[in-house]
Amino acid sequence: ARYAVDGVVSVASDPCVVAAADMAETLGAPGLSPESARRARNKLLSRVYLQERLPLYLPAFHPVSSVESLRQAARKIGFPFVLKPVESNGSKGVVVVDEDTELDMVFNYVSRFVQPVYCGDTPPMIAEEFLDGPEVSVEGLVIGNVPHVAAITDKRTTPPPFCVEIGHVIPSRLSEHMQEELRLAVLRIAAALGISNCGVHAELRLTQDGVKLVELGARLGGGCIASHLVPLATGVNMLEAVIAIALGNTPIITPQHSRAAAIRFLTPGPGQVIAIDGIEQA
Repeated sequence: ARYAVDGVVSVASDPCVVAAADMAETLGAPGLSPESARRARNKLLSRVYLQERLPLYLPAFHPVSSVESLRQAARKIGFPFVLKPVESNGSKGVVVVDEDTELDMVFNYVSRFVQPVYCGDTPPMIAEEFLDGPEVSVEGLVIGNVPHVAAITDKRTTPPPFCVEIGHVIPSRLSEHMQEELRLAVLRIAAALGISNCGVHAELRLTQDGVKLVELGARLGGGCIASHLVPLATGVNMLEAVIAIALGNTPIITPQHSRAAAIRFLTPGPGQVIAIDGIEQA
């Protein structure tokens, strides 16, 4: 109020989504509702909420607060499964658990990435069914209460147990039919969660049982996806668009062209960088 703020937005930072929603509500500015922000931020809250309303896209899951509840999750879900903090982001603390994994050890490892749970009184971790199949993200914007899909991004990740993204590509190599299934899933999930006036970055996998949700962030995608990849491939300026939404304006979301763009994060082995050359040739 002191600085006469016109709008507030968490562009691509998941930890700031709830704070931005609280501030927007206080200012009377367009934004995500605080309730929906907490629901999107907390992986367990979103799972429980969608289980009652849209279970089709959910993997099996189990809350985890102790080694014993982790053992219960293993018995319920089966191996392999994924263990992650309920409010982490950027793949921090996400690990694939196999039959020969020491559960005490993996619980202690994931505990290192657990922050105090901000969005409700929930257990700090969630175990989920391991989803086998191509991973994609769907990039979108929600104008008012209406979600729009801007692009579908194919992923490249490190092998288990740590599934960190190291590459993004637009356009997707998936069939148009599968891409339409992904678009429909994200539109339905965003509507079910009550997402409004924000960016959307939804991560999904295509399994033998159809489209399954990994998670949906109520903000733009990080890793240069929204800032570089989508604009290069489609001409849609997602940063400009999400700021326009926060100001109560109508953004331009019509694609200007259809091109290819890719991002790679280099993952060399341990060592010391002595020199970098080949820029001109590249």
